[in-house]
Amino acid sequence: MAYDELEEPVESPLQCRVCERVTETELPKCPACARRFCDFCVFRVGGKEYCSRECGVRYFFASDDEDELEE
Repeated sequence: MAYDELEEPVESPLQCRVCERVTETELPKCPACARRFCDFCVFRVGGKEYCSRECGVRYFFASDDEDELEE
């Protein structure tokens, strides 16, 4: 991981935030947490790709939980 002049981590669009692999192409961002993930770490649910099972389940089923609370 690269760091800026204030020693803050700078995210590389080529590095997976889950397994730390570095790729040749820019990696997609998780719609739930915005971490970048590679093809080895991807979790697919509902036609979308997420960085982990936790993010996928939480994000995909979030609207269902809110509907149940309102009833």
